[in-house]
Amino acid sequence: MTYGDNPYYHHDYPTRPADSQYEYEFNGWSPELTVVTSDATYVATYSSEKLGMKYSFSDGSYTVTGYVGDLVNLVVPDTYDDGTNGVGNVVAIKDHAFWMNDTLKTVTLGKNVTSIGNETFRACTSLETVSLNEGLTIIDDSGFNGCTSLKSITLPTSLTTLGSSSFYKCTSLTSMNIPKNVTSIHVAAFGYCNAINGITVDSDNTKYSSSDGILLSKNQTSLIWFPGIKTGSFKIPSSINYISVGAFFGCSLSSIIIPTTTWSMPPSAFQDCHNLSIFLEYESVPSGFNTKWNDDGGTAYWYSETANTDGSHWHYVNEIPTIWTA
Repeated sequence: MTYGDNPYYHHDYPTRPADSQYEYEFNGWSPELTVVTSDATYVATYSSEKLGMKYSFSDGSYTVTGYVGDLVNLVVPDTYDDGTNGVGNVVAIKDHAFWMNDTLKTVTLGKNVTSIGNETFRACTSLETVSLNEGLTIIDDSGFNGCTSLKSITLPTSLTTLGSSSFYKCTSLTSMNIPKNVTSIHVAAFGYCNAINGITVDSDNTKYSSSDGILLSKNQTSLIWFPGIKTGSFKIPSSINYISVGAFFGCSLSSIIIPTTTWSMPPSAFQDCHNLSIFLEYESVPSGFNTKWNDDGGTAYWYSETANTDGSHWHYVNEIPTIWTA
């Protein structure tokens, strides 16, 4: 480099390793890089952030907002004191607080946590064990979405709400019990959880029930989730009027029979059910079906008592759905 040139660093930005208390991020050069007119020495400067849990304070309590540093075992305390606002309960975990933390393996919540925010633990692909506290009421949208190593979790009796996609694609989960106080399970809460053998529901729950592992409304008129691990054929019970979004996502069934008592079907009801034959006891699409009900999965066949060999109609032969052939 000669006088009159702009100085430059020959590598990527310089780094400073974390110590026992802080991690560091490159912040620029001192003095600022300018055209060289005389001998000069430039020193890398860094901003620092203290390692450990991060919190925000509001209305006398604390919310966990994230973590600085490598994290394997998360333990949320009952209380916290930031040195300014005094001791307060830790009552919530903020949206996205641990999103895509691929080193996190265990989570234990303190007794005062009432809510897990939107996408709080989304895509924590190494997360294996979660201990939820009694007092927790809400797991918000996509709270544990994509936690593919999570094999089991016990929902506390205090829980009232499961947000949409809250356990979406938790592909290692093998069981799930819905406690008695859950009153709201949003769209695709268990979408693509296809290792779950079946969902059970506390008999005292006033909103939901289960039958043979299938999650239903309490009056059994709505089918909310079907075990994707089940194979073979399934006939929807005549009591079912409505099928929820995500109920059959990625199912392993070979065929399903839909009675005329099922009058409402969401878009992409059988998404990624690529080998599924759908036998409808309807002769044509009913008005209650979404126009995209059969997009993205399954082949639909319509009922006809008289021979119709166009390849899209069927009838019963010895109580078995059979496609009309020439």
